[in-house]
Amino acid sequence: GAHVADAVIEAAQARQELEVTEPSGPGFPTEAARQRDVLLFATGSGITAIRALAHHLLAERRTAGRLHLFYGQRAAAEFAYADEWDGWRRAGLALTLVASRPEPGWNGATGHVQDVAAATGFGGAAADRTVAYLSGLPGMVDGVREALARFGVPADRVFENR
Repeated sequence: GAHVADAVIEAAQARQELEVTEPSGPGFPTEAARQRDVLLFATGSGITAIRALAHHLLAERRTAGRLHLFYGQRAAAEFAYADEWDGWRRAGLALTLVASRPEPGWNGATGHVQDVAAATGFGGAAADRTVAYLSGLPGMVDGVREALARFGVPADRVFENR
């Protein structure tokens, strides 16, 4: 469901070896989400870590309120896991897709995820009971941290996995 993975699968040949590494990054402290509104932010390949976290949170039902993912890519064709979006929504995850360089015909949000999130009131989350998880490009992570600080989310409730 993503360009690199699709290219690897397409180029694969029988008995060919594929070297993989274990996941990197510190992971996320999921206990922090208990009884809180949860905001998830991802750009680029950062969606992989956020996807795993979203699956965990949906399975555990740890959140007390909103669960909202703001997911950015350059163009609509680059969004990953599209076949899972309806299931996420049915399970209670709100999803906002943001294209920073949309092609003609794109009807979704445009720009940067932090700007879209701020313009939409962070999906209705309450700053005093919100925790946020971020994964993706450094510019997005820094921009989201700044936007969340202006919104009133304490820095110790913002976690990242770059």
